[in-house]
Amino acid sequence: MKTEILLCLFTYSAFFALSWKSHKGGYLKLFNEFGGFTTRPFQLIGNHLAGVIVLGVLPLVLFKKDVAALLESDASGNANTILMGMIFFSLLIFTAIWQGKKVGERIKNIETHEITLTVKPLVAYFVARFLFLIAYEFWFRGLLLFYCVNWLGVVPALVVNLVLYVLVHVFSGTKEMLACVPFGLLVCFFSLAFHSFWPAVLFHVGFSFAYEGALLRSLLRNFKIQLS
Repeated sequence: MKTEILLCLFTYSAFFALSWKSHKGGYLKLFNEFGGFTTRPFQLIGNHLAGVIVLGVLPLVLFKKDVAALLESDASGNANTILMGMIFFSLLIFTAIWQGKKVGERIKNIETHEITLTVKPLVAYFVARFLFLIAYEFWFRGLLLFYCVNWLGVVPALVVNLVLYVLVHVFSGTKEMLACVPFGLLVCFFSLAFHSFWPAVLFHVGFSFAYEGALLRSLLRNFKIQLS
């Protein structure tokens, strides 16, 4: 147990440091909270790939004896939970698209420099983003959550997971930190219900792609960004 705790602390600290460096370098996200587009897309892609290594590859090596159980899902005979998940997923996608459009509408009349973005880096970003979110949820709602459940019980495990999840978003602004609480509870609930981190991956990928896709379409429509 002591070894696993030290390894979790090491992995989390490494990712926190990576997030801090990305924040200082100005390539933490594709869009900031005001809809501004990153000026360092290649560094952003590299940051995501580094996150895959820190939260995915490294834990696979360090915790390999526990990985097999996390790659399985126990959804048999749980039709009500599946239906509930579908409802929450639909609401989440609707919210993400609405938020993306809302941010796009808010900035459409703001005078900004037009940005020309080639398609290949954009596709590379979304591929890296997809891989990153798998690694992200593998660690947060996989290893960390289930280790803490075994060590502390369900309720303390949820508290620890939420605190660390909110804390790592300190560089993203207060709004996102607050939004992490209900979203974190949601993905933890379904991860525990299915005894797997894959539901969290589905929710997180769905929300992220729906939001960024809606915002990108809005910016393209308003000539803030041009693809070439």
